[in-house]
Amino acid sequence: MSEVAQFVVVPGSDSAFTLPDPKSGLNDRHFQDIHATDLNPARSAVVMFKVTPRGQIRLRMRFNAGSEHFIDFEFDAPATTSTIPRSWHEVLAGSDLKPADNELVVSVSGSGSVLLSDIVILYHART
Repeated sequence: MSEVAQFVVVPGSDSAFTLPDPKSGLNDRHFQDIHATDLNPARSAVVMFKVTPRGQIRLRMRFNAGSEHFIDFEFDAPATTSTIPRSWHEVLAGSDLKPADNELVVSVSGSGSVLLSDIVILYHART
């Protein structure tokens, strides 16, 4: 059985969002119904996104109900420092994903905020 590289844009992430949410104050966001059709969970996957940290903020990301975060990073720039968007990618175990109905949880803590957008998952798919 051959394999190809496949990708999926996380629904709702193509528009930038800020955490904590300035209106509700919520410090997390849940993206649901993410499908990795024909996923080979034995192979690694890659998550890519844009991030703009503002101040001291801890960014965490995980898939599904697991407690293992594939992103757990603390930005420590002073809140008055203007930062520019960065592109970030992270390799994770393909077994963190399911072929259908994945949930990505993005959360923050600290005294700053973070602007995120354009979350894309690259994975190995069986044909």
